[in-house]
Amino acid sequence: MFLKIDDLPLNYNSSTAVTTFGANSFPGVVPVLSDIFPRNATVFGGSIINLYGTGLNIETVVKFTSISNDSFVAYSESLRQIEDGIEIVLSPSPNGQGPVTVEVSNDGISFAGSSIIFTYTNESLINNPSLKKEEELKLQLQQIVEAVS
Repeated sequence: MFLKIDDLPLNYNSSTAVTTFGANSFPGVVPVLSDIFPRNATVFGGSIINLYGTGLNIETVVKFTSISNDSFVAYSESLRQIEDGIEIVLSPSPNGQGPVTVEVSNDGISFAGSSIIFTYTNESLINNPSLKKEEELKLQLQQIVEAVS
């Protein structure tokens, strides 16, 4: 179900509006995380991570807490809404590699946890799937140029 501007009441107050429309757009809904893809990425940050669940929207804040060191916390903000979830740009790990728990919040105060474990790795940036594709394309272009020369 999607709303059109004409569907809004005359006394519509934008300060209480929900930022998304559809199944996940009810005010006060606590976000629930059901899956993450991929479940690991480089400690350098910058990887695109998809989070799936209910109640996730562009306002959702994602918190990564180290399992071995509770004082290590990294936050990532939503990049954009995707079907059944959100896309984020992963924050760098200030604590190096290792597993972290993942929590989500729509108010930045109350975080809902999950049993999903995400792992920061020491792999180079070239192991980032989006960068791998770019490198593959560069190699293909180089091979074409060499074949034509």
